[in-house]
This record gives sequence, C-alpha cells and structure tokens, in this order.
Amino acid sequence: RDQFVLSDSALAEEMLRLTDHATDILFEKSAIEEAPGGPGKGAVGTLVFPVSRFVVDPERFADDDQEPMEERGQGVIYRLTTHGETLRRALRPRERERLLEQYYWPHHAALTQGVDRALEAHGRALIVDGHSFPNRPLPVDRDQSLERPDVCIGTDAFHSPRALVQRLERLCRDRGLTVWVNRPYAG
Repeated sequence: RDQFVLSDSALAEEMLRLTDHATDILFEKSAIEEAPGGPGKGAVGTLVFPVSRFVVDPERFADDDQEPMEERGQGVIYRLTTHGETLRRALRPRERERLLEQYYWPHHAALTQGVDRALEAHGRALIVDGHSFPNRPLPVDRDQSLERPDVCIGTDAFHSPRALVQRLERLCRDRGLTVWVNRPYAG
C-alpha cells in the first residue's frame, strides 16, 4: 500500500473502475463443464492471478518498451490512473524486480506448465483468458466508442484459428449476445 499515492477512497474508486467484475460468475466451473470441449474433453484447470492488476498486471509485457499501454501509464506495473493521474510513487529498480519475481514470472511459469500438460496429453491447448469490461469506455481505453458488445473475443493471427473464432461468435449469437472480434479490446 505504501507504493500508492492515492487516498484510500480514491484508490477504492480506481480499483472499482479497473476490476474485472463478476468473472468468477461468468467463468465459473459449471459453465466451463457445460461448454463443448469442457473438462470431459480434457481441460487442465483454471489459473487465477492472486493479486489485483494494481500490484502487477500479468496481461502486459514485462518489458515496458514492448507494452503499448505503458504510454498511458498502465504497463506491467501501473503508474497512472484511468484518468491519467499519478497512481503510485516511482519504484526503485529492485522493488519492480521483486514484484515481477513474486507475481508475474510465477504466473507465467504456471500458465506455460498448464499448456505443456495439455499439449502432452492432447496435442493441443485452448486458453480462455476471461475478463469483463464496463459498458462505457474508460478514459484510458484506446477505443472510445460508446457502442459496446456483450462479448469481445480478442484474437491474434498466430494463436487464434479462424474456425474457432467463428464457432465462438456463433455460440454467443445463438445465446442472444452481441459479439465483436478485437473490439473494444484486441489480442
């Protein structure tokens, strides 16, 4: 807590804005088991990051030079709030290294081990990186469009087979949900 310069109430408000709400419900085990290809098809398990993204964001590149959100103060270790205000004091190099060693690198090692187990057992792996997002863009968001889908499927050309993306789109639409690919969030 000593790294953060916001008051307790301001920090609580910022956490409210940036928390992925209800992911425990959206991605609960029973929903995964009911899905085509669920645990009966060899699911390995769930990996949940143990601390808030305010401490370390496991979704960002550890190298700030590679992380596009670093320009907005929200690289692997957030410096700025969603409104561009100072979030935390400048970290000493060893503090930054310790945070990555304690949270970031173990999380990525566990993810790699899970993928390796799935590949060994089944010859393939599917990672569902589950998030939720607000119905209005945050000031820090690159996409400021007020129109937002119920579901955003983030993809990349290397890791996301088009047939899988199309199947996910159909599953969502069949359930009456609006779905967009890589908008408002990509990757």
